[in-house]
Amino acid sequence: MIQEAQQFINDYVRDEYETWQTVHGAATSTAAEEAIARFERKYFADGLFSDLSRPGDTPDFDAAEFAQLISTKQPRKIFCVKAVDGPKFQCVLGSTYKGNQDKFELIHVRKEGEEFKIVSSYYTNFDGTFAYVSGEDLGELLDDPCPEIEGANA
Repeated sequence: MIQEAQQFINDYVRDEYETWQTVHGAATSTAAEEAIARFERKYFADGLFSDLSRPGDTPDFDAAEFAQLISTKQPRKIFCVKAVDGPKFQCVLGSTYKGNQDKFELIHVRKEGEEFKIVSSYYTNFDGTFAYVSGEDLGELLDDPCPEIEGANA
């Protein structure tokens, strides 16, 4: 089952980047909102959301501004995927900002019905721990599950 979880996370990272491109290339806020909603339905458990948005909810399309924003993004690095508590997996992801190779987010994923979903999110404290952000609360602070894999500032 870890191969399935790994594939889900690979797809998530790819689709997150592609959705950033779509959102910042969409001519209308409505088209951008629809792309975000599709992405979130596919990857997140009920009650969880991504941080994808148009800058300042910009109502009018500005191709130059959005091209600049996309130029600052990168697909996230996957540092590790590990099984925990039976059918649940945890994964450490890098930053979406181009050139940044730091560990940034710890997510928990599990199968809900026939599909994997992200069920919790923790952001790095840059000290080997991750602090609770949203979803299932597994503790206020969690240790890095892959300390042997270094990020740029590890």
